[in-house]
Amino acid sequence: MPVNSFENYPMSWKPSKSALSKPYYLSIASLLEADILSGALKAHTKLPPQRELADFLDLNLSTITRAYKLCELKGLLYAVTGNGTFVSPASPPRTPSWSAQGP
Repeated sequence: MPVNSFENYPMSWKPSKSALSKPYYLSIASLLEADILSGALKAHTKLPPQRELADFLDLNLSTITRAYKLCELKGLLYAVTGNGTFVSPASPPRTPSWSAQGP
């Protein structure tokens, strides 16, 4: 059993590791945007802390930070210092638009 096993760990959002492709930050941002726009993640849902998500996906913390920041710049997320990152209440309903070229 791995040291950091997340099999039964409760997280509000667990992206599929097999769905990730390089560049990882764009892939994570795209998955997050798709889940928000599809309604799988409701407004004001608290997302997993960046460190926990990085451990879960076995990626660098800066990769997760970059993905969260991209979504925040698009208005999909908002951060509250000391409380976490949340899904924005006014996430516009549209088709995901991330591309390999970046924002």
